[in-house]
Amino acid sequence: MAQPPGLLLWFTGVPGAGKSFVARSLAASLRALSLPVSLLDGDAVRPLLDPRHGYDEPGRAAFYATLTNLALHLADQGHLVLVAATAHLRAFRDEARRRAPERFLEIFVDAPPDLARLQDAGRAARVYGSSIKNVPGQDIAYEPPLQPELVLHPGNRAQALPLLLSLVSPRLAPLEGAMKTVIQGLYLSLALPEGALVPEQRALCARWGLAPRPELHATVLYLGEVELRQALALHAALARWGRWSELRLRGTGVGAAEEQEPPCLLDAGAMEAPSSLARVAWWSVEGGEPLRALRAAALEACASVGVPVERAGEDYFPHLTLGSWRPEGDPFWDQHVLPKGPTIAPSGPPEIPLWCAHLTSSRLHPASLLPLFFF
Repeated sequence: MAQPPGLLLWFTGVPGAGKSFVARSLAASLRALSLPVSLLDGDAVRPLLDPRHGYDEPGRAAFYATLTNLALHLADQGHLVLVAATAHLRAFRDEARRRAPERFLEIFVDAPPDLARLQDAGRAARVYGSSIKNVPGQDIAYEPPLQPELVLHPGNRAQALPLLLSLVSPRLAPLEGAMKTVIQGLYLSLALPEGALVPEQRALCARWGLAPRPELHATVLYLGEVELRQALALHAALARWGRWSELRLRGTGVGAAEEQEPPCLLDAGAMEAPSSLARVAWWSVEGGEPLRALRAAALEACASVGVPVERAGEDYFPHLTLGSWRPEGDPFWDQHVLPKGPTIAPSGPPEIPLWCAHLTSSRLHPASLLPLFFF
């Protein structure tokens, strides 16, 4: 059986623009999805070639021809090939596009010269001020792409990965074998920054003998087992939601719950009573209109890509699980029921900071599997 064709993503920009950084970030995320990824960094590949190619025009032309051949060979074997290389002449990149027009994506990392030089100064393999001759953007011209599939600007590194994944996701359908992978425990959540609410969380968990959650997040929608192709399509659909910056989390109170008991306010009677049931403390969150709109958009996106949402009931209650009693060796065990309305327990911070909206999974939790928006 013929191997399905892969993709070739070429990251271009002047030396020091940040091509390798964004390519490595994308490679790590795609590998977390168990997809076949090959990263070809121009600076790393060049010393491996024999004979060595110089930095004059004939040497550069020979190097980029070799790099293109290698990248297309890997793509023909079903790899997602990420090339991070300046290729200062438009003709070098256009040749790769000509040979694989349906599989070639050009990403322009558009950094101004001053920023590129500043970033280059922090690298071990410096280009500016080195022995390398004819540096693009300094000694010779760099020809930016005319119609790249994506432009990444300086200052939005946090946004780069969601943009790249949204570009790649719809184009992965030919990878039929890999796409049949099932992601366990997929859910849409709003994650808090590392260290958020730590003093409050530790004090509460110490008082009631609970294990603190290693990170805090509000689950918007839990989907369970989802095929990779559906997860990527869902990511692409949600990435187009235009109201991410409106989202806010506001704490309204601390509550406690036991698995088979009505939820109650967090008090001594709730947490000190002998029980073999799961004990959980959570911060209830105000379910404002933008949060409800996100959930509605997520349900609509699930329907459009064929993800079943039978478990997504109407009784959704936004909350942050702060800590729980756990069986030995299971740090995430927090099965619990939730109230129909907000608690009136001692209130938490009126404004709870957000870090990232993402699709992630129980297996990789708390890492972000498919980031959607960074706040």
